[in-house]
Amino acid sequence: MENQYTKDFFHTLREYYRTKNIIKISESCNKIIKDLKSNDLMIHPLGFYYNNLFEFENNEKFRIHIWSNNSERLKPLMDIHNHYYNVISYVVTGHIFNTLYSSSKSIPSTHSLYSGSYDKDGKRILKKTGQNFNLKKIVQNKIKAGNLYIIDKAEIHKGEVPSSEFTITIVYTEKPTNPNPQVFGKINKEDEYTFPKLMIDKNEVKYILRKCQCLTPYKINC
Repeated sequence: MENQYTKDFFHTLREYYRTKNIIKISESCNKIIKDLKSNDLMIHPLGFYYNNLFEFENNEKFRIHIWSNNSERLKPLMDIHNHYYNVISYVVTGHIFNTLYSSSKSIPSTHSLYSGSYDKDGKRILKKTGQNFNLKKIVQNKIKAGNLYIIDKAEIHKGEVPSSEFTITIVYTEKPTNPNPQVFGKINKEDEYTFPKLMIDKNEVKYILRKCQCLTPYKINC
């Protein structure tokens, strides 16, 4: 993702995230959004647009996630998962519903476990592991613009954004480990799925960048 910010900027931003300095995080993230100039946003299998803003030497990253209200969103086949890093995410505008789940081997099984990976071309691959689990919703939280939320790498969750909501988050991926996160799909799903690396339409990029130029703290004003 093209941006005008330096290595020092992102090292400082990482400290803001680690210390939960909301004021400084808000100032920095609003600058990033208003200065976006890139047309290389990609489509994530979970239904949002994304790209990396910066990667540190230890493989931690800053990423941008955008849910656009200008197009028909991709409906994820499987949206319950964990991560191979801790998520510290700041909601710049819009809001997120984050749902946490418990998993057990109790009967009846509700979901099959898939192993997620990426190939050398960036394609997302999900394969059934042969393990089945009973998943139960623990809690759902609504995170509004101007707030941080944290997801531990051990937590199983699902993130959702209403289709009418234009939402942007800046995500810090903390302490990454082996990059094979778990994904849960309904029992009757296929054994394997492949999601190609896709760029978004140029007109959609123009719409997103135009919206970003209208950003004031916690909302889009055009």
